[in-house]
Amino acid sequence: MSQWGLHVTALGGCSGVMAPQPRGGVTGPRLEEETQKREDAEKSLVLFRKDVDDATLSRLELERKVELLMDEIGFLRKLHEEELRDLEVSALSPAVPVEVEVCKPELTAALREIRTQYESIAVKNLQEAEEWYKSKFADLSNAANRNHEALRLAKQEMNEAW
Repeated sequence: MSQWGLHVTALGGCSGVMAPQPRGGVTGPRLEEETQKREDAEKSLVLFRKDVDDATLSRLELERKVELLMDEIGFLRKLHEEELRDLEVSALSPAVPVEVEVCKPELTAALREIRTQYESIAVKNLQEAEEWYKSKFADLSNAANRNHEALRLAKQEMNEAW
């Protein structure tokens, strides 16, 4: 007897058709219960994957912010060290009038502008990544729904054939 309840003779013919019996003897309410549990688990898995993806995007954004702040700290530290050296040199040297052209506000403004541009690009890239993720997720959801519907139709056709 095959897994679908067919008696197969040595010549390859069927001697009779019986109702299909799933392996393991799982029938009726228990099969429905197990199927429901499987579907619930699959739904939970999809939700968990979305949560993991959201957490990963948040982590990446926070890592980017930390990196930007670390770069800014490094820049400010170097600027501070240069200012300290300049103060030490000016304190040790005699009072000689020296004209120094100070461009620090312009440099700071330029750096702020560059940082603003960089952050806007980063936000745009993050939005594009999220849109790509959502489109891929929608594509996969549609494919899963189509496959689920095809499976349901195949089961229905198989049940009608019996």
